[in-house]
Amino acid sequence: MSSCGNLVGGCEGNILIGKDDCMRVVNHQILVPEKLGSFAYNSTAYDACDEAFKSLSGASLEDFLQQKVFNELDLQRTFMKPPPTDKDNVAKSYNTLDDGTPWCIPGPKLGEDGIGCGSGGLRSCAADLIKLYTCFVQSFNHECQTGQSSTPGSPLKQVSRLMSAHVPMLATERGGVSYGLGWARVQLPNTLGHIGLNGRLMPQGMPVIGKGVAEELILYHQGTLPGALAVVILIPRTESVVLVMSNSLSLTDVPDWVSQMVLEEIIDVPIKDRTDFIAYAKTSIAINLGWYDRIAQGLVQGQSHATKPHKPLEAYVGEYVDESRVFSVMVTVKKGVLFWAFQGLDSERYKLTHYDGDTFTWLQPRNDLSRRGRWVLGNDNDPSFWKIEFGGFDEHGSVNTVLWRHDPSLDPVVYSR
Repeated sequence: MSSCGNLVGGCEGNILIGKDDCMRVVNHQILVPEKLGSFAYNSTAYDACDEAFKSLSGASLEDFLQQKVFNELDLQRTFMKPPPTDKDNVAKSYNTLDDGTPWCIPGPKLGEDGIGCGSGGLRSCAADLIKLYTCFVQSFNHECQTGQSSTPGSPLKQVSRLMSAHVPMLATERGGVSYGLGWARVQLPNTLGHIGLNGRLMPQGMPVIGKGVAEELILYHQGTLPGALAVVILIPRTESVVLVMSNSLSLTDVPDWVSQMVLEEIIDVPIKDRTDFIAYAKTSIAINLGWYDRIAQGLVQGQSHATKPHKPLEAYVGEYVDESRVFSVMVTVKKGVLFWAFQGLDSERYKLTHYDGDTFTWLQPRNDLSRRGRWVLGNDNDPSFWKIEFGGFDEHGSVNTVLWRHDPSLDPVVYSR
């Protein structure tokens, strides 16, 4: 299924699609033929599950989990929306600038009034999450040993099914890595970090973890948002939990590296076989810092030598809406400069720079995007993501459409007046 991630998350932690429009958005996603039968992480499906909970139980996902899981495990600081204002010791969020300076940004707003409660709405603390994930790994072991689908004293059901292999993620020299229902599954020695940032920042691939020790089943997952990175690793053999959380979208996925470092310590990897995580972190940081130059170079390479002029800027002004009638872009002119804004919001306004003919770009330096609290890695690595093309000219030469490829695996989406 295609992804709508670049439509959901905006600047300042904003969620750009309302909760009532969730299923309209899901139902307008399309199958991506080249991805059928393979793994492509897509958080949209978790938001569809959120809607299913509401439909089947008559309660919101937040209320359902609070009653059935959080209360049962005595989780005191775990919420599916921003914590109450009377809660103290709540972390602030940061994006990291090119020189390593942390820049404070609004925290993630998933779980408020828009899509995202099911895919990224959980707020918690280390003490609560250790309880939760210990329950996961103990329930997994009990179910595998007994063949049952529940564990006495645990509110979690069918955990072994959740953690069984459902689709291959990738094949490595040391065996496959698979994905269950919300959990990645890997047999060490092997590579990890396939869901976080570092995998896309390591052109030569991720390091092999667990050299020099016996095979070890590992279950893990990662979370990435502007102002928040996290990873949890479960080791069923020892019923150990490795949990690392940070409140910054840093230049490298620090929780990923730290969790793998701790994992090698727990499973007692010989010193001579330990991974040089500092070296790998430096490599990933260098790739990250080259992001803007790579995109800018890609745009230049795709530009014709004889650039065609654009129409009068006022000809492009107007509101353009996608086929689902959920997501819109507002094009305006101010002091001779063209802008477009997702959902017409001031916080989502970007300057448009002429590219060629009726095509414009909205690329900005990484620091500018980071200060605005925007995500700057992911599908936005494709230069085409940063181009928009006006078209749909009628007999009077009026502009009626905007084409934008928000998902590089798809053809550009048409937004119409």
